[in-house]
Amino acid sequence: DKDHEVRQIATYTLGKIEKFDESAITALLSGIKDENYNGRQSVVTTLIKLGKYDENAVSILISAIDDDNSDVSQNAALALAKLGKRGENVVNTLISAMKNGDSYIRKSATEALGDIGYNDEIVINALYYVMENDNYSSVMKSAAKALGKIAYNNENIVNTLITAMNENHYRFGRFAVVALGEIGYDDEIITTALISAMKNSNYDVKRSVVEALGNIGYNDKDVLNVLVTAMKDENDYIRLSAVEALGKIGNFNENVVNALISAMGDEDDSVRWRANEVLQMLFKSKTDNELLEMLSMG
Repeated sequence: DKDHEVRQIATYTLGKIEKFDESAITALLSGIKDENYNGRQSVVTTLIKLGKYDENAVSILISAIDDDNSDVSQNAALALAKLGKRGENVVNTLISAMKNGDSYIRKSATEALGDIGYNDEIVINALYYVMENDNYSSVMKSAAKALGKIAYNNENIVNTLITAMNENHYRFGRFAVVALGEIGYDDEIITTALISAMKNSNYDVKRSVVEALGNIGYNDKDVLNVLVTAMKDENDYIRLSAVEALGKIGNFNENVVNALISAMGDEDDSVRWRANEVLQMLFKSKTDNELLEMLSMG
């Protein structure tokens, strides 16, 4: 149709059809050549909704990553991850997109690689490079999270990240912490390394450590002590992150409760509000007998 809005509506409608034949998918994919970027965007968005793997669809999405419109390119990268295709052509395209001049496209490409979970040396090295060299912290953080997702049970990656965390390059060290937190299991080696990193003088690194400990959720006395101590840090963001980390771990003991009660008198509004919220959550999770026992300890 000559009206681009009609074409766009038709594309979205195809995405709502549960069963469609080859002609329907062919018609959908032809929309990637639409002269109006909204039309091309609707094709990519519809493919994400369908979540249906198709060789032609993958080829179209690969070409769409080089689209002139940033939104189309970003969503094309995410659509490839949604389809779960790990083919070499897909991976190479996403690695190339990580060098794009548009930071949003680079970020989407790193997210897609993490979602695909392709544990390959080329991918790992590409993510390391972005973590260390990109000019945008949001892209570096996205690369770190992607690396964390594919690093599960990979001892070499874990050891490299721990080494990087302790190096003087604070930006790379900070995002190494993010990657370790994203791995998401309570490995004693990782936890011990993160606790040790709290000695770092850079507040970005310390805040990332606190957030990582909360993400891992390791209910350990040493971890809790570190977080309780962090609630007294001079930096507002570190104190807030410590409160949120304790909320994620969900441990209920005298030290945690006392620290949260103290935080309700914090000079920062966000810290006070979040401490109150976490306390309410902790109390609601306990039985009357557990609450009486806890109160008797005070």
